[in-house]
Amino acid sequence: MAPEALTNSEAIASIEKLQAMDIWSLGMIFYHLINPNAKHPYATELENGKDSAMEELKRHMRESKLPQHLPKYQEMSAHHWHPLLVAYRMCSTFGERPSAQHIKELLMRENVVVQPLLISQESIESTQGTHNACSFLTLLIAEKLLGNANADLSSVTHDVILNFPNEVNDVRSEERMYSIDEAYTLLRVCGAIDEHEFLVPLQSLELKAKQKATEELCEHITSLMQQDSFCAIYSSPPYVMLVCKTHSGKLTIVDTHPIPDKYGGNETGGIITASNSQAEVVPLCNWLLNRTGGKEQLLQDLTVMQVNHVNSQNVSQYEIKHSAGETSLADVTSNTIAERSTPMTEITRTVDGNNTNMRDIKLG
Repeated sequence: MAPEALTNSEAIASIEKLQAMDIWSLGMIFYHLINPNAKHPYATELENGKDSAMEELKRHMRESKLPQHLPKYQEMSAHHWHPLLVAYRMCSTFGERPSAQHIKELLMRENVVVQPLLISQESIESTQGTHNACSFLTLLIAEKLLGNANADLSSVTHDVILNFPNEVNDVRSEERMYSIDEAYTLLRVCGAIDEHEFLVPLQSLELKAKQKATEELCEHITSLMQQDSFCAIYSSPPYVMLVCKTHSGKLTIVDTHPIPDKYGGNETGGIITASNSQAEVVPLCNWLLNRTGGKEQLLQDLTVMQVNHVNSQNVSQYEIKHSAGETSLADVTSNTIAERSTPMTEITRTVDGNNTNMRDIKLG
């Protein structure tokens, strides 16, 4: 029970005060999570008190005293459970309390570490502009990582943004969406990327509820984590980002867009990892889906990029084939972009009950 409910004699509370009481109750839930063996908050204080349980509780509330933590869990709270400890302290204040949305954003930030870049894709203008170029940038970053497993992600990302090929800007428009296969084809035409193979283990042909989308993404990322390393491109309009497992074994997200403060950024791009190396997939997938808009329904694709061991002189393009429940990008050669027969951008998806061509959706 919130302090004001015990000590305040007001018979009627406003909606705001009731919401603040709910946040206190949430804080007590966090208390139980970081003190698993506690009978209830203030259990030790009430057992050692001289007055009745209610009078002892009221006295602690008037004196603004929080319940004692169990000593055996203090080290865990300071390290592995630190995000929960921070949330507990914020909810269990005797003054003004945060909103539930603020606590949600706090937990999302606390469970990941965002290493800010010096720039983002929106930092570079003029002929080398990278505005709306996330598909191209992500492919170029992935190629460099596939070519050098020991490469520093931050250095690679800075280099790719700062040295974005002028030739690509000559053939792309900043005002429209480019899917992964379109961006890859243009990069090949410009000689900016080598030939690669792709697998598409996850592809949404219609809107999915956020919870279902999160579960699917976690399942596929968990499967990929069994590999020594991988580079996968995550797409959810209007964002495209790199999800990879590096030589260090860490699951990592590379976001070239400006990352706002509520997602742990400072308006530049960032390298995102989990704060707890023993639990990486769920926090990073949650961060990723919230970062891409936090929509209740969404489209998402996950495309795994691999080194192509077969040399080819022609520009690659793709046709989508389905087998054994998995979508793969089968390599088909052609000499011009105009000859592409089944680009992914021609896939029609159901959005809000209407058939929507992916060309109509702008990516970041």
